[in-house]
Amino acid sequence: MRANGAALWVCDTGGTGLPIILLHPFTGSGHVWGYQQQAFVAAGWRVISYSRRGYRGSDPIGAGGAGTDAADLAALLDVLTVAKCHLVASAGGGFVAADFAVAQPHRAASLTIACSILGAKGGEFDRLQRALADPAIAALPAYLRELSPSYRATNPDGVRAWRDLSDSAHVGGRPPPPSAGITRERLAALSMPRLLIGGDADMIAPPPFLRLFAGWMAGSRLRILPEGGHSLYWERPDLFNAEVLDFLPRHG
Repeated sequence: MRANGAALWVCDTGGTGLPIILLHPFTGSGHVWGYQQQAFVAAGWRVISYSRRGYRGSDPIGAGGAGTDAADLAALLDVLTVAKCHLVASAGGGFVAADFAVAQPHRAASLTIACSILGAKGGEFDRLQRALADPAIAALPAYLRELSPSYRATNPDGVRAWRDLSDSAHVGGRPPPPSAGITRERLAALSMPRLLIGGDADMIAPPPFLRLFAGWMAGSRLRILPEGGHSLYWERPDLFNAEVLDFLPRHG
């Protein structure tokens, strides 16, 4: 499907009502949501997932001209004739969700962000980021950074499947930076219902980040889930899906 000058891979389950838009992490593509699509459709939701530019099935970054991920999302929603949606994002997808929600808040019925630092800047966030920055962690293979020790110890088949999806995710280029600039003031201005989810073993976006964002976005719902790392949607889909589905019907 073409949107904003680029060909994007899209999976739309169909249905009526406001859809859920799934926004994938940097280490995945639109193909990573198998645990969520079936559960959300079974609960009565229309579910749309897609691969951003540079990810499996979509054009490489730079093809079709310049464009931010948030602008591509807005254009995709226009093509699909979706005026408003629920955003559910993980990790790098949270950058896009926050950027889109800040730029076009009237189109986001709700905002669910899991395991993401949002591309934020300023104040206490910068201090936390400096405290956690460590070249040794950045040098680790992605599956060691993103999957918790509990998951790696107990689900080797799941680890292999995650690595296969991650290895096939990228088709070229680096993602553009968020266009809006995610600051405390911009997040505080958001008024749609917001759910923040994290894992207690996340090395990239640990609980202090999510607590900080919850403080910036007064009234947000915050959930820290046990024995989960940065890929919480994959490691603990039972808990992840239950939290999202419990949150969404209140705002459907």
